[in-house]
Amino acid sequence: MKIKRIFGIGTAIAYIVIFLFIASMIYPFPSHQIKIREGGSYHYYSEGNLTAGSYINIENKGPYPVSDLVLSYQILNGTYGLSSDKLYLGNAVGNKTLNISFKIDVNKILNVPELNYLIFYPANLTLKLNLTGNYAYGFVKFLLRGNVTIGWDALARYSVGQIYVTQNSTNFSVHVPFQFGSATFLSGNVTLLSKMVLNGTVLKEARTVLPLGTNYSTEIIFNFPISYENYLQQNAQYIKLYNYVIIKNNTIALGVIQ
Repeated sequence: MKIKRIFGIGTAIAYIVIFLFIASMIYPFPSHQIKIREGGSYHYYSEGNLTAGSYINIENKGPYPVSDLVLSYQILNGTYGLSSDKLYLGNAVGNKTLNISFKIDVNKILNVPELNYLIFYPANLTLKLNLTGNYAYGFVKFLLRGNVTIGWDALARYSVGQIYVTQNSTNFSVHVPFQFGSATFLSGNVTLLSKMVLNGTVLKEARTVLPLGTNYSTEIIFNFPISYENYLQQNAQYIKLYNYVIIKNNTIALGVIQ
């Protein structure tokens, strides 16, 4: 399971911060005396947090320092917050490299119903930034605000294989191969709820426990009395399979297969 888009936040943040600094220096700052470079981005998972960030090098050749830099941020999914913090960046005097990092609390995604679907679906998150600081020994103060949209990729994937049937003297069974994988830093279990539906009527339900943090293959099996064989075969084109995931009593629709 490769999680890519959210870790693109590092590079995006670098350019956002560069833009904010340059914008702030147009007036009253001497922009030609300050150079800003993006020195590489990184990401990792530790203690329940996804962290992404960048190293920003600021070369201040001017006579006055840019001081008391504080970057406040919020990461939002709609109106629901995933993370917020303040980064105290200090002063930009001479040549200095700042480490700017942002965290997303994975436990919130697992435990807040309104955020659960981020496990299974991509989304656009909002990063809100406030940058404050002083220039010329505090005689000039500045406050800059900016919002940016960052991509979030799903933390889990699933696929359904070729459906097949088996039968014996008493039962007619429909087998649905199911593959599931999720990011290795996730833990615990979720429940897969599968419903076989014909013209709005639920014929059968099946529940399967899926482990998080690994790749897992299983089969969803619907068993019917052998007497249902002809009925199911005659209506096969109208049968739909609905899949849901249940996380802490919150149900998320995964899709429909016909």
